Amino acid sequence: VSAHAFSADGISGVLAVGSDAAGLLPELSSMMGGEVFLLTSRGREVVGTRPGMPGAEQLALALREPAVTEHRGGPQGSTYLAVAQPLTGPDHRRIGALLTLRDVTSERARDQQLATWGLAGAAVFLLLLCLAVSTWMRRAMRALERSVQVLGALAQGDLRCAPEESDQALADESGQIARGVAALRGEMIHLQTLR
Repeated sequence: VSAHAFSADGISGVLAVGSDAAGLLPELSSMMGGEVFLLTSRGREVVGTRPGMPGAEQLALALREPAVTEHRGGPQGSTYLAVAQPLTGPDHRRIGALLTLRDVTSERARDQQLATWGLAGAAVFLLLLCLAVSTWMRRAMRALERSVQVLGALAQGDLRCAPEESDQALADESGQIARGVAALRGEMIHLQTLR
């Protein structure tokens, strides 16, 4: 309602023009995809598409500034996306707020489920990665272990023990060590022969 005082030809009065907001709320509700309420500046509901809902859900709303917030409330623990738009009167004073509430409980549950699946997938990936690295390290260390066993036997004077041909054929450091052990064994055999 907008009210203006007037005075003309000795007659004075107030001209009040009003519009029924309740008729606009259902259309606004369908556009916004949620329930729409007109609240006083103190947060009391004046009219809404689902009367009593903000009070029943026990939502703590800030209506002084335009805001988009998420609230958890009500007996079922529903999650609501709240869009609050303060309203000002013709004299530029704050007279209330327009509030839109949209139930996003199912979306948040889906988001939580996706996050859980994402974490589980990351955990499985890390586990598989650890297993792959462990298997690779064990395989890479086998040739090294065999070279260490041959070195131990050579240190005891047993020249029958030799590195495997497959170990010597490796292109990595394990192969270099196996080739070095084989060369050492060969030199020890030459020394034994010379003796």
